[in-house]
Amino acid sequence: MSIRRYQLKYGALWGAAAFLVGLSATYLVTPPDLLDVEKWKTAAWLFLNANGVPIAGISVPGLSGISGNVNLIETTDQFRALYVLPPILVTFAAVLTGDSLRYTTRPKYVVQNCAGAMVGYIAAALLTILASDARPAVAVVILLGGLLGGGLFIGSTVANRLTGGLPVFGVTTLGGLAAIGLAIILGGITVITALAPILAITVAGVLAATAILLAVRLF
Repeated sequence: MSIRRYQLKYGALWGAAAFLVGLSATYLVTPPDLLDVEKWKTAAWLFLNANGVPIAGISVPGLSGISGNVNLIETTDQFRALYVLPPILVTFAAVLTGDSLRYTTRPKYVVQNCAGAMVGYIAAALLTILASDARPAVAVVILLGGLLGGGLFIGSTVANRLTGGLPVFGVTTLGGLAAIGLAIILGGITVITALAPILAITVAGVLAATAILLAVRLF
């Protein structure tokens, strides 16, 4: 197995585990009657808020007059201690990821090894966003992207079978191409905007983990 696959393997493991630990800890301290929704969903929203991701596009049951982009930690003025969980957990996951891979003292490779934790953490965060309906626009973009990708795959496969493998050139209008391109751009911006705070936290955690591992190995 290549070093890249090991980085992804251990990164996915420790990164996802770090996010789930934070989510579980948040669930334990979440009152069951904080909002008029399931406790697990409230906990998911709180932990996403701790990661800098607001709830968007929905009205929050239990908080009259609050809608749009909502940070429950700020709105309820509770659970501010949750803000320290993400950077600590990401740093710990990145240290474990880097320590699980080949020993090296070269900063470039230590950063690459630790960065694997970003994969699992961001993936777990994205799944939580989708499962809890925290950012409905992200779910719509991913659904449409999946339908578009699946449609293109099925269409190309059918065309390939019907033509016996001969190249087929699709014909569409410039307006259609522009619409597809614009949809892809806007969809990408929507997803990146939603995940930007988590990306910033994971990058900071990776740099902190790199500093810790280099300090332990060099001094």
